[in-house]
Amino acid sequence: MRRPASAWASTLLAGALLLLGAAVPGWAASQARVLFGEEQFRTSGNPDIFQRSFTVPSYVSDPFTLRITNGNPDGSKRVEGAVSSGHVFINGMEVVSPRDFKKTVAIIDKPLTLAVGPHTLEVRLASASDSNSG
Repeated sequence: MRRPASAWASTLLAGALLLLGAAVPGWAASQARVLFGEEQFRTSGNPDIFQRSFTVPSYVSDPFTLRITNGNPDGSKRVEGAVSSGHVFINGMEVVSPRDFKKTVAIIDKPLTLAVGPHTLEVRLASASDSNSG
């Protein structure tokens, strides 16, 4: 059963790890491809840590973009309920820091360089319990 938006604690939608290019086939080189996502993360206000794994297949190549939607996916809660503090790590390297999370920021895009193979995504959230990012 899905909770109503007002019942959600702080949430973050690690929108999608988007592949913006591909090596093969050639016709797909300019098409965006979702490599990971969408997944919504939420917290009750205490620091929470979420870890996920994903793999970059050999037939794709740079550029990659990590897209985070701050607020609900339907566009609601973009300012008054957005996450205001969080960290996102790829393979242990911080790619999104608390200074990137502002209640007035609806979308966070971060370019990434990723090698073929397995990778880890870690999301750490610590926001007010009535905020949303999703």
